[in-house]
Amino acid sequence: MRRSCGWVLGAVAALFVAAVAQAGTALRGSFNGWGSWELSADTAFGGGLYSALTVTGVGGTPAEFKFQSADGAVGWLGAGTAALPNANVGEARKDGGPNLTLTADAAKHYTFRLKGNDTWWNRSFVVMETDAAPVGIAAVADDHGRGGGAAAVTVTVTTTAAPSPQERVYVRWSTDGFAHATVTAAGGVGTTYTAVIPGQPQGTAVAYYVLTSTLPYGAVAAEPDLCTLRGDSNGGAHYRYTAASPLRVSTDGGASWRDADYTTSKFFCDERAGDRHAVLVRYALSAQDVVCAEVFSNLDRRDYADVDYTNAFVTGDGYADGICPPDGNLISTNDAGAYFTAFPMAALGGGVYEWTGRVSRCGAYRLTARHKTAGQGPTAWRWYGEGGARDHAVVVSPAKALALTLYELNPLTVNATAPDAAGRSTFASLTDAGNGKFNLGHLDLLRANCLWLQPIHPNAATTRGNPDGFTPGSPYATRDAFAVSGWLGADGTEATALVEFTNFVARCDGHSGPAGSVHIMLDGVFNHTAWDAEYGQGGVALGLCADADGRIGLTRPGWYARMTDYGAPATRYIDAYDNDFATAPDRGDFGKWPDVAELYFGNYSALVRHNPEDNDAYKSEEDGYDHAGMSADVKDLWRYVAYYADFWLARTGHPCVNGADAAQDDLGIDGLRCDFGQGLPPQFWEYFINHTRRLKWNFVFMAETLDGGEPGRRSNRQFDILNENIVFAFKTMTATAQFREAYEGRRSTYDGGAILLNLTSHDEEMPFADPWRTASRYGCNVMIDGLPMLFYGQERGIVPATGTTGGADQGFARFELNFGKYVPHFKQWNQATFWETPPAYSAGLEQWYGRVNGARLASAALRSPNRYFLSRREGGGDNPKILAAAKVEKGGAGPSPSNDVVLAFALILDEAHAAASETYDLRGPWALLGLRAERLYNVRDLASSESEAYLWPEPRSGQSLYDEGVWVSLAADSGGPITRDGALVQVLRLVDVTPWRGLLLQYR
Repeated sequence: MRRSCGWVLGAVAALFVAAVAQAGTALRGSFNGWGSWELSADTAFGGGLYSALTVTGVGGTPAEFKFQSADGAVGWLGAGTAALPNANVGEARKDGGPNLTLTADAAKHYTFRLKGNDTWWNRSFVVMETDAAPVGIAAVADDHGRGGGAAAVTVTVTTTAAPSPQERVYVRWSTDGFAHATVTAAGGVGTTYTAVIPGQPQGTAVAYYVLTSTLPYGAVAAEPDLCTLRGDSNGGAHYRYTAASPLRVSTDGGASWRDADYTTSKFFCDERAGDRHAVLVRYALSAQDVVCAEVFSNLDRRDYADVDYTNAFVTGDGYADGICPPDGNLISTNDAGAYFTAFPMAALGGGVYEWTGRVSRCGAYRLTARHKTAGQGPTAWRWYGEGGARDHAVVVSPAKALALTLYELNPLTVNATAPDAAGRSTFASLTDAGNGKFNLGHLDLLRANCLWLQPIHPNAATTRGNPDGFTPGSPYATRDAFAVSGWLGADGTEATALVEFTNFVARCDGHSGPAGSVHIMLDGVFNHTAWDAEYGQGGVALGLCADADGRIGLTRPGWYARMTDYGAPATRYIDAYDNDFATAPDRGDFGKWPDVAELYFGNYSALVRHNPEDNDAYKSEEDGYDHAGMSADVKDLWRYVAYYADFWLARTGHPCVNGADAAQDDLGIDGLRCDFGQGLPPQFWEYFINHTRRLKWNFVFMAETLDGGEPGRRSNRQFDILNENIVFAFKTMTATAQFREAYEGRRSTYDGGAILLNLTSHDEEMPFADPWRTASRYGCNVMIDGLPMLFYGQERGIVPATGTTGGADQGFARFELNFGKYVPHFKQWNQATFWETPPAYSAGLEQWYGRVNGARLASAALRSPNRYFLSRREGGGDNPKILAAAKVEKGGAGPSPSNDVVLAFALILDEAHAAASETYDLRGPWALLGLRAERLYNVRDLASSESEAYLWPEPRSGQSLYDEGVWVSLAADSGGPITRDGALVQVLRLVDVTPWRGLLLQYR
């Protein structure tokens, strides 16, 4: 930052500042014939109590002088204590006594500085002598961004000229608003001087300013405002910084930095394409005897998650280090085969060390740092986290996560012909292309490429927790996670259901519709089970049991939390009704789920051990886990749950090997929506994710974390996608600014991580009784990087239910009251009725959703995080009814066959279905768009029925777009159906149509 000095004084016979004068305060002496040279008030230092004057031509051995007071009664400040130039502080008294004296040299410059005002009888003053005119401060800068809290900060001061020998440069700094302060002398030559502010604890706010003086250090430290010759206080605001964490990370090559303490770096990576990224880490240390510094991390080491590593200091425990890692003190840079290992950092000087980590493998990672001082043994380290700082997380997600458009359904209900067992739908019905209901052809119509299935596994056989006797019961009360519910097979057997399911996944993998193959996301329930849960084939495969039908509780009660303490294992199980298992979840602030028992994953910071006294613990961000206290039961539970993905990948056709055949990367199930994912320890999710990615690198994990806030931030440190609370916000947002705030707030909170952009789900009601208002919100979501989602029936225009029995507009035969909302019943037999009796106003909706989803699939820019929300050309700001954004595949590259550039617009409908139009300014995102004034452009609406047709009758020059902007009109449903082109959404792809050597070259 650059600032001029606080006040500048001349260098002629009588020179003084032309700032606001302290009326009547003047210097009178033998050297000016006892005339009056006014002192000027210094408004930058000392709160207006100081005035100063710099003069030359002052001679005399001695010269006599006084200060003139504005007080007419006495009028003079004279006799007192003399101030010897550059030596001491004097005192002028308002008593009319004899003159003050000064031995001066007429060739030198003298600065007189006086404290107080006319009401003071005694006023301190100093005289500062310099060979030449005092220098000003040309610039002030510091390097606080280079290091961290433990590192000293160097302040660099540039003066306007080389100072006189008498002038010294000082930095005065404080951490408490200058209630206490330290003055530090700066050293240097010429016009460049530096001073060092010691490292401060993380989070400490430091303020400082710069001054010059000719007085001794003791005088300057005692009365800095009086002894200031020249200075720069940043306009009175002071220069400021907040001491950062000693460990800092950068993902943009050092252009910007963030504290490592509980922050997250997010990347999207295509391993098949060989994507590479980097994380730059700096560790700033204040210790003088540091001999080495290291990063300690598992970054890019997901394939080692199941290693049980040993060395001269580490003895294996028979479990994967991703489950229970060894003491990090016992791991060195030589341990290349360990899951967590050490990486040497390079010394940059000044106590700062640096390391660059490679990011090339999808996974969930964390890193910290450590150092060693002289004399420490081979396993003795000082750790960054010793003072309570937490690890930095690095989440590397499959790039395909940003290309998914989800469709959620309950496979028992979606194609049901009646709300009973006989009328249920099965996986075989989902592959029936001629059923007139849901099938893969329906997904083609919607251009949806990812199917989220509510849980498909056998659920509880017991009725415990289900006093209403719902049949077939909740699919979220899982009895056997390694089988498919017999209800999903034509003959009612699990064997048939498994065959039907695996056949369906194979059909999805081989599907070649407009949206490509269909990805399958299972709904996994891992923090609780049915009260009569069985091991299933997973238990047998892992050697945990001999009988797949054996009840877990009978032999492993320690896998469950104890009813009196969720932080302790249960001890007793006789049957589903006679045990000491805790009812899920651990939290008690929104009630329990009586049909499920809580699993015990060990002790961690966010675990709620007791209700209600510990209920707020779920918000904890301390990030601790008690690895030392892990029992064999807990370790085996981690193995058992993580095996879920292994099992289902193998059953659905994936080879469970990365890199064997690129064509097989996408085979098998593709992801998990993890029910109540925020409720399990982060360390477990890291293991589960890395263990799975060791088999299928592009497997996608989505966490249910509907609380948002602290649980959302916690889940963001492991998961690719967050199913979080934006779903609630869409019900109340009515204006552009609210949508922008919601999207931008989550981008900032989740470090650019992907969120589920859903308007409803199996736990929620439709947001509006007007399906076109719902569709307009979906249009907003399509232009945002994340995952737009349709809930089955949304594309047919279903509306919120008003009771337990559904009507035609509500789309289902049965509803359940859930947290005050009627949601489609998934515990009782149900039927999707919207196929046979479409709701009102549903005409054209399926086609409309297909067009906007198709635009998203066709536009890499639309899916990209590179966005700029557009403002109105006249007057700026938003049109409150149009969400408008510029989106680019690659910033600054301009439209071309290899770089997609779009302008996206969505109408935010209200009750009146009002149309809106606006002219939008492209000057703000001009550099991002990469447009050129001399080129010619046209646009195609990717969301229209004629997505290849140009909209503008004549091409427009870049200069015209810059000068005039782009006009858009969104007509709502006025005069036509919702399928009318451009009614709610327009995705305008910019095409460069500039002729080349007389030929008109275009791209599609």
